[in-house]
Amino acid sequence: MPWNPADLALLVLRVARGLELLAALSLFGTLFFVALIAWPHWHAAPALHSRLKHWLHGALALQLLAVVAWLLAQAQLVHSPQGLWHGLLLVGGQTLFGKALLLRSGLFVLAVGMATAPEKLWRIGLAVGLAACALLLQTRLGHTAAATGWRLPALLAIHVLAAGVWLGGLLPLLGLLGHVQGPAQLAVVRRFSLAGRAAVLALAFTASFMAWHWTGGLGGWFGTPYGLTALGKMLGLVLLLGCAAVNHWVFTPRLTTTPDTATRHLRLSIGLESLLGLLVIALAVLLATLPPGAHIQPEWPFAIQPDARAWALPWVPAEFRKLLVLLLVAVLGVAALGWRSTRVAGPVLALGLLWWLPSPNLHYFVQPAHAASFYRSETRYTASAIARGHDLVRQHCLDTCFATRNDPTNLTPYNIWQRSDGDFFDWLTRVFDRIGHSPLAHGTIAGFTDRERWQLVDYFRARVAGAAVQPSNRWPYAVPAPALSLQCHDPQLRQLGDLRGQLVHVVAVGNQQPAPAAIPALPGVRLTTVLLFNEDTATAPPPHTCHTTQPDAWTAWAIAGGRTPETLAGTAFLMDPQGWLRLRLLPEDGPSRPTSALPLEQAIGFILENPLPASTVGGHSGH
Repeated sequence: MPWNPADLALLVLRVARGLELLAALSLFGTLFFVALIAWPHWHAAPALHSRLKHWLHGALALQLLAVVAWLLAQAQLVHSPQGLWHGLLLVGGQTLFGKALLLRSGLFVLAVGMATAPEKLWRIGLAVGLAACALLLQTRLGHTAAATGWRLPALLAIHVLAAGVWLGGLLPLLGLLGHVQGPAQLAVVRRFSLAGRAAVLALAFTASFMAWHWTGGLGGWFGTPYGLTALGKMLGLVLLLGCAAVNHWVFTPRLTTTPDTATRHLRLSIGLESLLGLLVIALAVLLATLPPGAHIQPEWPFAIQPDARAWALPWVPAEFRKLLVLLLVAVLGVAALGWRSTRVAGPVLALGLLWWLPSPNLHYFVQPAHAASFYRSETRYTASAIARGHDLVRQHCLDTCFATRNDPTNLTPYNIWQRSDGDFFDWLTRVFDRIGHSPLAHGTIAGFTDRERWQLVDYFRARVAGAAVQPSNRWPYAVPAPALSLQCHDPQLRQLGDLRGQLVHVVAVGNQQPAPAAIPALPGVRLTTVLLFNEDTATAPPPHTCHTTQPDAWTAWAIAGGRTPETLAGTAFLMDPQGWLRLRLLPEDGPSRPTSALPLEQAIGFILENPLPASTVGGHSGH
């Protein structure tokens, strides 16, 4: 099958990115090694001075060629109607990564130029600084360039510098081992081992946090190409850590007793470490060209998934302790292989204990899973999504819909607030649409688009929330409020979610109804009033409040609040600082509705003194 131009350009781009990163790490790592690891003993190996120049010039040439290939491949993928040359100018001169890439090449050229006199430490030190600045531009060349805040760029900066110190320093270390002997050799190896251990810790720490962010959680680890590639990279780092541990604990001490044999073994180990480093770099480049797992829906590959609710069961901690004991025995059995005296007895004893000790019942920790179990909501329980789901139900509804009894639009018997987004989405199509007491004809939901199904998910959740509040005007479990766009006195407050951390008093203001006065300040309580205006209402909101005239807000809050659009006016709601709906205040309740500061204080006190336990929290990830 012939390659099409786009596929070929993507392949060239990935190869070029890998070679460019390899060259960048090598340039920085070599200069760092000379300046901070081997400088006290560098003059003992004058033959390495010329070799250093060859290494640096070769790595620089590779970096420049890779940059050209990268830009050309990216220009091809841009598909500029004015041709490849125009696309190249566009990519190199008008994109963030293109400018960063060209600046990086310029800094590396300056760094190599400063290092042409390796006998002068200040020039080598300046070259290290220039190369470090060039390497730090990696934060502008991948997914992190689009990240908000400083944490992810800072983590990536530490990550690439640590990789440069460790992986970039392997080749110069390998070369130095063949030219320096005795105490000087031992000193260099120990200094590199110290720097390597610090780099390994930095790599492990930063890789874990960045991977968890970009994979989007457990589902992204195992259900997306990005997550599987990240797992491969983490495995590569573990193997590299194993090589470094063998070098430090086994081969380095032998340099004082059997230097020739130890040097040979050490060089072989460093060579293997370098090959593993190439594999890790290749996987890192592949990660940079794949869509992050957090940005796509993960396809869960297993028939089971962890059940977080299991921790609420009183007997589960005992089962977990059994599991910890078995893991401890297994770890000790593997660790026994490191000592000659326990190399046989240790693993045998561990196997015996694993067979004899009681095993935990793992079924307590898992629940059934399907391919869509870790899907994330595309609509995130917004007022618009709830309203569109309501429209879909009304458009396709059977005659039994909205009946006084046994209403099929009320899915309360199915316990849907304890289902995750993905499980509910999967169940809605795979089970409910085929055999459930559905308000729609069986098979109808299967014909909807994914987005329409997510709108149904949000509508059914809101419908159940409205039914749950009816008996006592209190929600018995955690239900998020429908998300809204707001207009507030503070321009930084644009969404209802921006009010998280304070109590929120939501009031529906109907036609020709005056807006309620702002709630008086209560001691020690942060409270904001949000007004839901009917689209036909022209009432001006009072100061120091937020409001919305979003038409779908009225419909969505009527559904989630157990009201109808016709009876919503005058209804108020109280949300706790976690964003959960807690109390409904009806206008027909008369004196029982808190209209003054004292009764409202009592209602607020009830919310603050009775937080919802974690076991009652529903499964909607959009909260």
